[in-house]
Amino acid sequence: MKGKINDADMETVVTGNLKMMDRLLDSRKVTVTEKDAVKSKEALIAYINQSDYGRWIINSYAHLSDTDKVTFRKGINEVLPYIADWELFISHIKYSMKSDMCRNLAYDCVMEDCMRMDNSPSILCKDGFEFLYDKYKDKIYKDRAQMAKDWGLDDRRETILPEDSHKPDMNVSTTTELPFDTDKEN
Repeated sequence: MKGKINDADMETVVTGNLKMMDRLLDSRKVTVTEKDAVKSKEALIAYINQSDYGRWIINSYAHLSDTDKVTFRKGINEVLPYIADWELFISHIKYSMKSDMCRNLAYDCVMEDCMRMDNSPSILCKDGFEFLYDKYKDKIYKDRAQMAKDWGLDDRRETILPEDSHKPDMNVSTTTELPFDTDKEN
């Protein structure tokens, strides 16, 4: 073998090539908004690829059939204008894609926001939640009733207490005997 390359020269060449590739990638970075993402499939892919989960989603998307790709784009385009937390949405796509190619992504996002029990971030903005909730209201009620039945809660009704329900009742009778009255010790 003629003209052997030493390790130091190879390291210099590889490092130079990697730096050049990084500069090329940085020059190609584009920020795609939600409005731009719904205009074409290329824009949608660029939009998704801006996320940490983007590569996984794009890799999965590349292996879909043409009809599944159309279904995926329709599912995302339905909910995309209403996103409040972008990273939460992108991570939710990953799970929706595994289950049904995002056919029900808008419904799944509404249900996810309905099930929130704390002040954690919502996937949808308030207007988007209200619009999509109204759109899927019947399905939501039906699914919630089924969940209650599955969990054995179908005979219970949720009680909504007044805002001041956490305040103690100050109208306690002083003459009524209480079950835990300590004055009547034996």
